[in-house]
Amino acid sequence: MKKNAVSIVLALALMFGIQNSTHAAEKLTYDAALKMAYANNLTLERTKDSADKIDDTLTTGISGMFPEVDPQMASEYMAASIVNSKSTAYNDLINNQQLTKQSIDVQKEAIGLGLKNSFITIENLEKNATLLDKKIANMRNTLNVNIIKYKIGMISKMDFDKANLDYEELLSEKNENVLKLKMAYSDLENLLGTKNEKKISYIDLAYTPVSKLNLSLNSQIGQAVAEAPSIIAQNNQIYLLEQKIKYNLLDQLQTSLPSKESKIDVKIKNTELRLSKNDVKTAVISTENRLQNMEAQIENLEVQKKNLEQSVKQLDATVNLGLKTKMELDTVNLSLDEITQTLENLKETHQILLERYQKPYLLTLGGQA
Repeated sequence: MKKNAVSIVLALALMFGIQNSTHAAEKLTYDAALKMAYANNLTLERTKDSADKIDDTLTTGISGMFPEVDPQMASEYMAASIVNSKSTAYNDLINNQQLTKQSIDVQKEAIGLGLKNSFITIENLEKNATLLDKKIANMRNTLNVNIIKYKIGMISKMDFDKANLDYEELLSEKNENVLKLKMAYSDLENLLGTKNEKKISYIDLAYTPVSKLNLSLNSQIGQAVAEAPSIIAQNNQIYLLEQKIKYNLLDQLQTSLPSKESKIDVKIKNTELRLSKNDVKTAVISTENRLQNMEAQIENLEVQKKNLEQSVKQLDATVNLGLKTKMELDTVNLSLDEITQTLENLKETHQILLERYQKPYLLTLGGQA
């Protein structure tokens, strides 16, 4: 009986152990993170609420927005003003509906890019942690050998101290990387809008040079100016103000400044619009330059990686012949690992920037994307 009880306890322990192990191994995918971020983003939620209210108003009609006036008591001018007011209000709603729906789409795209950036940041830090552990272990071996070399006079005190200093710097770098990784997961939680205990599942971003996409700088500038949310909003403000001036609604309904001042306001807004367009143009040009610089770096790193791979092959052969030590080979392999990781991270960072360049209206959102 006691034997059966022990067997049951062991079986339960094994079952729960497997469940806990499975839960611990479960990782957060990008798609799952995106759904969470959409669901918990307050700005996106408020924008959706605004869109729903606009849709409801358009469905029920805008008559309730204006007081009922007895046709027999109303002057012809007042009646015309009310008609124009309703027409303007309707156009306002239609424009706001379009802007709000565009805003929802842009916010979702910005959230998606923000998550991708968060994922590759975490991936790079986690891989860097592994690389640092290898470098620290390799440096420990070097220090152990250096103790013997120093005692028999094969290396100087300066070289001995420098190796120890390099080791201390690696330990500091590891501690710094731990803090950066912790902050990166904290930043991810902010994007998700909820607590997250899972490690991420790495995403694959295939590298594509901008030159292979046949994108014209002028066309990207034109698209950015035409689709940037800030530019669309400014154009809409100017249009609505011009409509109110046109139908002389400003004085009669006292909804804004006097007509003369409002015309000046239109000129000011047009000036602001030109400045905004210039800012967008500058952002697109700057992004293309950054992409080209990154691609030049990638080409250079590819050459360095190829040379290191050749060095590893040659060194491996000399180690087998007993002409070089395994420690020397390990050091070169670590250099190869480091340049490979740097190259991979640079390519992924490039791809996120390229995605923003392909959707240049996102460049105006700054840190959101």
